[in-house]
Amino acid sequence: MAEIEVVVAHHERATLRVGDVFLKINADRTRTDVEVEAMAVAPIHARNRHRPGAVV
Repeated sequence: MAEIEVVVAHHERATLRVGDVFLKINADRTRTDVEVEAMAVAPIHARNRHRPGAVV
């Protein structure tokens, strides 16, 4: 099992590191949707697995 490290946590977002993957969990669904849209148009390939409330 991979170790889970809390990178940042506050009332708006928590960022966790699970192995070599960063998981960002937003309190506000709109912020997650904005990030997912931004990653979709990014000129670089980003592994994007979107779940409600989280960007992996």
